[in-house]
Amino acid sequence: MVEVTGDHFQTLATDGDVKLGGCDWDQAIVDYIATEYGRENRGLDPRDDPGTLQKLLLQAEDVKRSLSLRSDAKVFLDPPYQFRCGLTREKFEELTEDLVNRTRWTTESVREMSGKTWDQIDTILLVGGSGRMPMITRMLEDLTGKKVTESVSKDEAIAWGAALYAKAILDRQAGKPAIAIGNVNAHSLGVQVTDRETGRPRLSVILEPNQKLPAEGKKSYTVRGASQSIKLKVFEAADPSCTRGNIGDVVFQPKRPLQVGERVEITFRYEQNGRLRIRIERLGTGESWDQELNRNATTTQ
Repeated sequence: MVEVTGDHFQTLATDGDVKLGGCDWDQAIVDYIATEYGRENRGLDPRDDPGTLQKLLLQAEDVKRSLSLRSDAKVFLDPPYQFRCGLTREKFEELTEDLVNRTRWTTESVREMSGKTWDQIDTILLVGGSGRMPMITRMLEDLTGKKVTESVSKDEAIAWGAALYAKAILDRQAGKPAIAIGNVNAHSLGVQVTDRETGRPRLSVILEPNQKLPAEGKKSYTVRGASQSIKLKVFEAADPSCTRGNIGDVVFQPKRPLQVGERVEITFRYEQNGRLRIRIERLGTGESWDQELNRNATTTQ
């Protein structure tokens, strides 16, 4: 959700389903074809063959695109799984109704976090290939009561935005007037701690999502065991048990070992450029450390 006032662009709220994407619609088609094949071939499953599964996934993507333009499409399987079947747009929409509902929920979540009503929203803009599916357009128009705009290319919108952002940076560096862009942090940020009652790792959120950047959050913690160093495991958009979302670790070396019962305060400073600075203060001593997080090249999802 973005508010545009003249040359100022301010993100009000953002959210997303990190486990939902176009491949989920593809998989629904693959599963449907496999089920239909099994009915005619004594329960055999073409997904068991890696090569056939790969061909199915490629065909599924083509079928998905076709059904965005036509009311039906055909699927063909080569030997040894000689098979052909049809799929209608109506059946495809039935198979993926749960995925559309997840998309609807995320969209409504963003609106709620922005503090706006749909009556206050002027434009609904679709970005990305999945926006071509009629079921998505219908869902959004039903949810918002507004027509979805078709004035911007769904495939090029992100590139246009990146180019405009780059131009704004260059203009500011050159001392020229530039568009102003205000952002928010898309996800929660926190550290892994040990739960007092269970002794198991859990997430402690320090910075909630959708804070205007630069944003700052802090929390204090009690040291449970003596240690020569402080190692923080930093998580973004993580689940409560910290099984995914680790974006990096930072290590601080105090002048003297930490003792059981000591208190430390951790501060996250999320800059406009997306960089995260972490500060640890050893409460009552005046000793502190400041470090920028180097994000992992890949994160556990």
